[in-house]
Amino acid sequence: MFSHNTLRYIVLLMLLGGALFQAFAAEYFGLEVLTEILILAMLVLALDIVAGFGGMVSLCHGALMGVGAYAFTLLSTQFGATPLMAMGVAIVITGAAAWVIGAVCSRSHGIYFIMATLAFGQMAYSYIFEAPLFGGTTGWAASRVSTSA
Repeated sequence: MFSHNTLRYIVLLMLLGGALFQAFAAEYFGLEVLTEILILAMLVLALDIVAGFGGMVSLCHGALMGVGAYAFTLLSTQFGATPLMAMGVAIVITGAAAWVIGAVCSRSHGIYFIMATLAFGQMAYSYIFEAPLFGGTTGWAASRVSTSA
């Protein structure tokens, strides 16, 4: 069982101090690496809540993270939304997608739940790499450069 003790708090404070030092002392590349670490840490925390506390192994978290990332990107670049507004709308879109997937998968248990979430993750993967809006395997940014030239 999870328990709070002094060693955990010391390690947490050391990691937080190192991250803050890196954020203020790093150049552009260091900030980019730190940002990627924090984004992936949020994904890990979401997986920990679902698998660790809920006992459900979900293989769809990456797809939901992709829904949020693509929604934010499209809203901020194609529709000219401000970053704060695009982030809010992307959260709502991702929440709606997660609600739909959860409504379908919530009645299954064990390996059936794992396979259902895997199916939704693979459907999202296939859609992103087949839809011309997202640029296929070359990516969204590369498709925008090639069509504008």
